[in-house]
Amino acid sequence: MTRRPGSWPDRARSFIGYCLSEPLYRLFSLVPHLEIGLSTHEISRLTYRHSFLAGRRAAHLSDLHLDRYQPRHDLIIAAIGELRPDWIFVTGDLLNVPEGLPHLFRFLAGLRKIAPVYVTLGNHDHYSGVPIDQYCELADRHK
Repeated sequence: MTRRPGSWPDRARSFIGYCLSEPLYRLFSLVPHLEIGLSTHEISRLTYRHSFLAGRRAAHLSDLHLDRYQPRHDLIIAAIGELRPDWIFVTGDLLNVPEGLPHLFRFLAGLRKIAPVYVTLGNHDHYSGVPIDQYCELADRHK
């Protein structure tokens, strides 16, 4: 099945909407007190029995969107530390904007003090404006 391109007016509306919303998003990203959205974390415990993993623990985080560092990120690191995982997996959507890179690596450094961290990128990471090579270079530097 092939995807049909949208009509010219639909594409124009999407482009104009993006052009108007991106500067506003970046402006609000500079003012942490105006943040709107989910700012809590939830811990779910799942038990699986595999003989080769007996007694091992893993923590999985996703959709962090670390555009700036907040006190809640320290709480997440502390909560993960209390779980005493053997591995930490962070799967996608780490950033929305390039300005979040220092905050991301501060967060990952906190996690690395607990256990080995394995990261994959998500769609927001690809669209954040940070080249994939830069993610790789910075990740290697922050091992």
